[in-house]
Amino acid sequence: SKAVAKNSNTLTFSYYKDGNNLGLIEKVTDQAGRSVSYAYENRRLITITEPDGAVRKFTYDSENRIKDVINPKEITSITNEYDSEGRTVKQSFPDETVMTYEYDDEQKTCTATEQNGNKVIYT
Repeated sequence: SKAVAKNSNTLTFSYYKDGNNLGLIEKVTDQAGRSVSYAYENRRLITITEPDGAVRKFTYDSENRIKDVINPKEITSITNEYDSEGRTVKQSFPDETVMTYEYDDEQKTCTATEQNGNKVIYT
């Protein structure tokens, strides 16, 4: 499939055509021919390879939720923690900062709190 922006830039999407990855995005190519490739294991995204060859990796917990995002320098850039309902409650970063998330089911909001105490409420 193809997406065309107002400025005529295009993205072409290629999908796996068979096997366990059937229907998942395999590659996205821009109008200049640069491609980003996606690899999966058990239908879980495990790597994204950028046009320059840099690879971003993903690990999963026992519930198949993304646990770690590992950058091309092999540094864990994000570690996620989840509550019993599978919602992200904490994200830790390599500089030892954290983001926490609190959910108010009644108000249907999520409050994200930065390490410095700044809060953003999502509705």
